Amino acid sequence: MSTTKHPPESPLLEPPRPRKRARILLAVVSSLVLLGFGIAFWAEQPDGTYNGQLHTIMGAADRIVVRDGGFNCCGPVDDEAILFQVTNPSEIRTVREHLKFLGTTSPCNCCGFPGIDWHKRKERIALTAVQHGKALRWGRDDLRLSAESCKWLTHWLVSHGVKEQEIEGGCGGPRRDLRHHAARMRLAQNCVTRGETRVAQGDLDAAIADFTEAINHDVNFARAYYLRGLALEKKGTLDRAIEDFTEAIWFSNPFIADSRAEAAKFISGSCVPVELDGNLAPVYYARGRAYEKKGDKAKAEEDFTQARKREGKPE
Repeated sequence: MSTTKHPPESPLLEPPRPRKRARILLAVVSSLVLLGFGIAFWAEQPDGTYNGQLHTIMGAADRIVVRDGGFNCCGPVDDEAILFQVTNPSEIRTVREHLKFLGTTSPCNCCGFPGIDWHKRKERIALTAVQHGKALRWGRDDLRLSAESCKWLTHWLVSHGVKEQEIEGGCGGPRRDLRHHAARMRLAQNCVTRGETRVAQGDLDAAIADFTEAINHDVNFARAYYLRGLALEKKGTLDRAIEDFTEAIWFSNPFIADSRAEAAKFISGSCVPVELDGNLAPVYYARGRAYEKKGDKAKAEEDFTQARKREGKPE
């Protein structure tokens, strides 16, 4: 009786044996573990590629400016009040040495508080902001601080007069609304200044457009209404001029004036909004003229009387 012999199966078709499968699985797991450790090791380095860039920039700084604001979300940075500045090379170096990062995290929705900017001579070379005392926002990411760095940074800021609860709040500080108002006021004043130049040049239409833009930026800007009213009066648009003079009188009330004065503290430089300073006599005279041109002598006389009273003249 003969036995038929079958050829052995090809090694290529041979299924992996249990030991071989185990070796493959072990190799894959080991690779993943090593990769994870590598990523974690890189992220934990204070001088990782991304974080090291900021350290290099900080090392070039000769001035630190701490702002009453966050990361570029409370209006123009230059309109934010300066809490304090550091120019001592030794203190700048100390700050840099104490800021140790543990990698990056996605930014939260807060703009942070306070802002810490790094300057070299007159140039701002980095804009950063403290995020809840636990990270420093720079660019598109938050650089996570080590526990020691968090504690030291908070202590350093508090020693310069910054309140700890404001640092932890992370939302631009308690004066955020005032900074927004100040930013709008500054834009409005720029428009008014441009409009006054155009009035002097005789371009009333362009001036009216500038005064309107100023009002769009700052609806409470009494002077913008007054100046637009004057331009409209010159063009003979008396009804609209009277409306603007009336708005100028209304927006000069003490409550609004005090609010604007408070916001003006956050405007740096010489571009502080020029208001009517409570002197409404010119506005009443202007509205009286407009009424007189319309033929309404009774209302005109009422305004002229108010104007004289404001000037302390006999009625």
